[in-house]
Amino acid sequence: MWGKRGCTLTTRDFETLQQMFEEHRDRNEAMTMLLRHKLETARVTRPEVTPDDVVTLNSRISFRVGNGMPETRIICRDRSRGPLGYFLPITTIRGLALLGLTEGQMTPVSRGRSLVEILQVTAIHYQPERAARIRDLDAAKGSRFRVSEGGNQAETGLHQKSLKRPDGDDPGPNAA
Repeated sequence: MWGKRGCTLTTRDFETLQQMFEEHRDRNEAMTMLLRHKLETARVTRPEVTPDDVVTLNSRISFRVGNGMPETRIICRDRSRGPLGYFLPITTIRGLALLGLTEGQMTPVSRGRSLVEILQVTAIHYQPERAARIRDLDAAKGSRFRVSEGGNQAETGLHQKSLKRPDGDDPGPNAA
């Protein structure tokens, strides 16, 4: 599954790439060509309908370079202050190439005049759009059931009164 078929971008990711393209427009380099290719071939989706197997900004993914061992990174906008090797910004050719790919998809990346790397997304461990859908679904399910605070307090009121001393003092732990 080669990356030539295009990619899937959320509206937010597409806007981010448009902004990056404006910043790189006058440069004739691999980054500009890859930005142009992604913007021209991308299928743009709203976040709530983005497929679960698509790499989006802030996704935690595993990917392979060539036949190497899988590496796990968080795809981010630009370099973060986090631990070294934890993030992969889309301001790098690898980060940009992986954005919008699907799990299992491969794409060639030019790393110079004659060097080409093959990147493959091996797993998507976390995708923020999917997490938001799950949160919304859980919230919707939770709204069907109402639990009143305190449970059956009206029915257990006698029990509470029987534990109190006539002088109003708390009976203490021995009452339990």
